[in-house]
Amino acid sequence: MLKNTIKFSIFFTAVFLIPLFGSADATDVVTQGKKVWFITGTSSGFGLETTKALLERGDSVAATALEPDVHKGLQEKYGNKIIPLRLDVTKRDEVKQAVEDAVNYFGRLDVVVNNAGCGYWGAIEELTEEDLQKQFDVNVFGSFRVIQAVLPIMRQQKSGHIIQISSRAGLKSHGMVGAYCASKWAVEAINDALSQEVTKFGIKVSIVEPGSFYTEFYRSIQYATNVSEIYAPIKKQGQSEIPTKSGKPYLLGIRSDDGSSYPRPENVVKAILKVADTEKPPLRILVGDDSMKMIPEEYEKRLKEMKEVDAWLKQ
Repeated sequence: MLKNTIKFSIFFTAVFLIPLFGSADATDVVTQGKKVWFITGTSSGFGLETTKALLERGDSVAATALEPDVHKGLQEKYGNKIIPLRLDVTKRDEVKQAVEDAVNYFGRLDVVVNNAGCGYWGAIEELTEEDLQKQFDVNVFGSFRVIQAVLPIMRQQKSGHIIQISSRAGLKSHGMVGAYCASKWAVEAINDALSQEVTKFGIKVSIVEPGSFYTEFYRSIQYATNVSEIYAPIKKQGQSEIPTKSGKPYLLGIRSDDGSSYPRPENVVKAILKVADTEKPPLRILVGDDSMKMIPEEYEKRLKEMKEVDAWLKQ
């Protein structure tokens, strides 16, 4: 049923929208010298802002979201440069269909941005297996499904660039957000390994690691099922009365606000575009002043501890 709905959406675009905005032939849709992007999680945050920036500069975007109608305004403004597609990354069939629809529409994929994600907050003891599974199903397996769907296309093209949106939390764990951190550590490992496997096919891999930036992500946080008062003192350090979609107080665990005081996501968008435009992009791109302070300090601490433990073991 869902697959038929998606196919009808593409049929509707081809029959009704393309006559208004131009031919669906790839040579007409894609401007020469411009890139074709496939981005997950484009309803808000980094995904939405990146989509806007790309369309503004003339690139073409397959913008996927749970509710693609959010892009009606962009479609009216940019015509056949954007194709909104419904995509739930937890469903392999939807991932496969969305990728196929994007390629059929644009003729190729130059850059794929794995951006869709969610966050489960809570102490490790408070999490259920289902909580952790849901966290990984979106952040880890969602990215995994997209990677597997696009690799055959990029191999055939002998080119392509996969950009994974990770997080500073993929480099340093924080208490009360262990599930989220674990998911980001997992995508770091997957994409690191992937980069070593696909270079010979002409495929590039980059991992963008934002620090704290203000997006709607902070208001969509889910909470562990088994909330315990035992951890209340620790949570209080990062709790505020800002409401979230769950109706519970927002808990960042590091700062006592809803994220609205953080920098806007423009710097992350600039990083994504710069990485995609670079002939030899770096594997990891850490973005944010707070991260550039925190992560080097963390690595120095680890190196110091490694040396101390090594000396201790040799005593």
